[in-house]
Amino acid sequence: MKNFLAIDIGGTTAKCAIVQSGGELRPLEIFSTGPSMRRAELEHKLLDVLARAGQVDGVGISTLGIVDRERGILLGGVENMPCLSGFRPGDVIGRSHPGLPVQIVNDAAAAALGEKWLGAARGCRNFACVAFGTGIGSCLVLNGQPLEGVHHRAGEIGYWDYGGPSGCWEQRNSAQALMEAARVRTGISSLDGIEFFRRLAAGDPVCRSLFEDWAAQVGRVFANMALLLDMERIVVGGGISAQGEALTAPLQISMDACLPPDFRCGCRVVPARTGNHAALLGAASLLMR
Repeated sequence: MKNFLAIDIGGTTAKCAIVQSGGELRPLEIFSTGPSMRRAELEHKLLDVLARAGQVDGVGISTLGIVDRERGILLGGVENMPCLSGFRPGDVIGRSHPGLPVQIVNDAAAAALGEKWLGAARGCRNFACVAFGTGIGSCLVLNGQPLEGVHHRAGEIGYWDYGGPSGCWEQRNSAQALMEAARVRTGISSLDGIEFFRRLAAGDPVCRSLFEDWAAQVGRVFANMALLLDMERIVVGGGISAQGEALTAPLQISMDACLPPDFRCGCRVVPARTGNHAALLGAASLLMR
């Protein structure tokens, strides 16, 4: 059984864990990140975690931003953490641990790989992961591999231009956009996702109307994705995925309603299963190939 150090670098925190080749995960620690973090501080934290992790067979890093996996470098998209621009973690780790395998991957791709290994996309070769949160993160997996594109930006469907005052798709249909609309319509400034779905389940007409409109718009985008890529599944992630089939069943219905009859039910909409561990598992899985 091999042990790998997995690190998931986000805009406010980084999570670290030991992931075994059998899929077992043991959390190690969480440390703060953010816009003010300096490169030297980040390098020190990575090496400190590695030193305390014990004997490992490789390091897998999931991170925000645009990543060139082949070259092991962050190219951009790091406004929330500028010290990552141009960062090559393999070079830093290689100075103290020469020969130790290091893989780095974008966080959306890492989450998709985690779902492919141990989650809702297990056994799938063609699927998409779409995470609804502050924005809409996404990754397309085709023939078993995350699609990167010429500029390592493939699959950024959250930026699809809808035109009009709503702008791109994530400004209209992210989980944050749904909650903001619900706060305005209900007049409850403290309304969060848990309370929204509690009210929805209880039959609140305002929440029901908002959710039905949201699901119709998301289903339309999913239908276009299914037509373009002929996928097996669309895995829905983010905190909203905790609603399970109460969330994905309406999205399936909305998607199928936008598809020609022969295309319906060919692509399943399913909730993510690996939760907050998805990116850690996915980053580690790259070391097992």
